[in-house]
Amino acid sequence: MLSAHQYAPVDLIIPVPLSNISLAKRGFNQAWELSKQMSAMKKTPTTPFLLRKHHCKIEVPQTKTLRTQFLKRSFYLDKNELIKINGLRGKRIGVVDDFMNSGATLNAIAELLKENGATWVSNWVILRTPSPELY
Repeated sequence: MLSAHQYAPVDLIIPVPLSNISLAKRGFNQAWELSKQMSAMKKTPTTPFLLRKHHCKIEVPQTKTLRTQFLKRSFYLDKNELIKINGLRGKRIGVVDDFMNSGATLNAIAELLKENGATWVSNWVILRTPSPELY
């Protein structure tokens, strides 16, 4: 069980999204389920609708440079949701995901949120893939 005091204070908690097609296939977004729990513990708002992901049929590139470029185009913010939360200007955001490999997904999301006014983004992950140097 996670404890709320382990994370820096934030104004909004956002789960890493699945594309609509991936969400329909899986039936749930594990990052959203984690976000709801963290939101309740921290008494901080959360929304699964602000950050969105385009569905892509191509394989994600394996090199870090290509993956970073690919991921920058994979995520977008829902303009109607931005209006509902009065934008991101000056907000501190906690981004929740179940695991992290290279960090490219979370970096792309943090960059998008900061480009849209967030002052600080913290990535909260449950599991971390070991660094290749550890093998």
